[in-house]
Amino acid sequence: FYTEAEIAWLGPDGGAPDWHGPENRLGCVIAEGPSSRLALLFNAGLRPCRFRLPPSPAGRWAAVIDTAAPPPRDIAEPDGALFLPVEDGAELGPRSTLVLVSSRDGPATS
Repeated sequence: FYTEAEIAWLGPDGGAPDWHGPENRLGCVIAEGPSSRLALLFNAGLRPCRFRLPPSPAGRWAAVIDTAAPPPRDIAEPDGALFLPVEDGAELGPRSTLVLVSSRDGPATS
């Protein structure tokens, strides 16, 4: 189990999630050490949505799982992942999940 210091919950705007909202959109960022983060974003709504991303240790997030993408682009190894600049946020398709990783120790390619 994660402690409150290891996990932060967020809504699409980057603030606290609306736990009882009609769109059912939320995410979390898990600290896996001082230089590594894992972000899990969930959109249970019927329309696409954009999540504002928190800062990452590497300055960018790598999308490693996107359930809205067709195979084989739905799952990627971190060194073959699509990198998202923090300022652009992340677009989620309807009823989808997006898993992002960020690490200063990760791949240097973009």
